[in-house]
Amino acid sequence: MTQQNLYLGIDCGTQGTKAIVLDASSGKVLGLGAAAHTLISGANGRREQHTQEWLDAFTEATHRALQQAGVDGQDILGIGVSGQQHGLVLLDEHGEVLRPAKLWCDTETAPENDRLLAYLGGESGSLERLGVAIAPGYTVSKLLWTREQHPDVFARIAHILLPHDYLNYWRTGRAVAE
Repeated sequence: MTQQNLYLGIDCGTQGTKAIVLDASSGKVLGLGAAAHTLISGANGRREQHTQEWLDAFTEATHRALQQAGVDGQDILGIGVSGQQHGLVLLDEHGEVLRPAKLWCDTETAPENDRLLAYLGGESGSLERLGVAIAPGYTVSKLLWTREQHPDVFARIAHILLPHDYLNYWRTGRAVAE
């Protein structure tokens, strides 16, 4: 019998979380799972999600993938987590989420982004100084928005994480960017 080298891959996207069980020895996908997220949206460009939905979807998608693969979680040698970029997850000093995560597609922060771009000398100044032209969905605009719209929340920020960093924090208790 061939030795299995099983790995779990997780992707937390905007619409849902997907899980895959891969046998690295054979290169075969043994199991797949998925679970949906809901979107909090507003006419002003608000696009947010409750992080608890990500945790629930992570658990559900993983369970489905393991079940389809016919393996136990103890058989998994490693886990890789990816996720939507530029989602803003704010934690307090106790690791509690301070507000719903603002997603990459959130444009409610466009006025703050415009002010930041003007401060940097427009798109060309942003490119020259930062190597990128910042956009409303980027984290820096969301932080300025939080400071101005929710100063009480901003004052309590201890950790700033992206969605995949938050999932890894939930798994490990370590608030680090990977």
